[in-house]
Amino acid sequence: MTVEQLREAHQVRPFKPFRLQTADGRETDVTHPECLMFSRSGRTVAVARPEDSIKIIDLLSEDG
Repeated sequence: MTVEQLREAHQVRPFKPFRLQTADGRETDVTHPECLMFSRSGRTVAVARPEDSIKIIDLLSEDG
């Protein structure tokens, strides 16, 4: 998923949950639009997960 595709999926209304897959195959579910936050540059995102943890993902990194 490219940065642009991620932004588009995040902005769909009504929101549809989706799965973010990194280049190395790891997956993170985005279940609500408020669970995803972009850094100012757009390079990094934070995903709030159900177990009250936050996954930080570098979108431009080969290993996510």
